[in-house]
Amino acid sequence: MLTQPQMLIDVGDLAGWKSDKVYIGTEYMYWYRKFGLDGVEESTVQGMIIAFF
Repeated sequence: MLTQPQMLIDVGDLAGWKSDKVYIGTEYMYWYRKFGLDGVEESTVQGMIIAFF
């Protein structure tokens, strides 16, 4: 089972640029029974920057 919730903020809109172009946020990844193996779990917090041109 893999879950990856993301929290993103539209930085372009906050800075007065075009909205829906630049996002900054964080992502939490939790993987239970990675690759189907008992006792193998992974938990990671990651930073994200997404830009659309």
